[in-house]
Amino acid sequence: MDKGDTSLRKATKYWNILATSLSNRLNGRTRCKKVGRQGMLIEHEDEAMVTELLNMQKDGLFINIQQLKMKVAKFTQTRPTPFQNGVPRNS
Repeated sequence: MDKGDTSLRKATKYWNILATSLSNRLNGRTRCKKVGRQGMLIEHEDEAMVTELLNMQKDGLFINIQQLKMKVAKFTQTRPTPFQNGVPRNS
């Protein structure tokens, strides 16, 4: 959401959050800049995986969730992860 797109009041009603929370976020007055847990892939791993998946899509190949988890395991096999047996469990 850009500052000029919609009013603060409408946005707070739409997302059901406090106006001060949204105002602080828009003005950079927050304790942490990122929301959610940290990803398991390093930036270059993430980029390589996206490239590989896009190439598969261009070639007309499909991938299911188990195959995707195995690809993540392939990219993270050289370092410790919280995954069970190196493979993510939940999507």
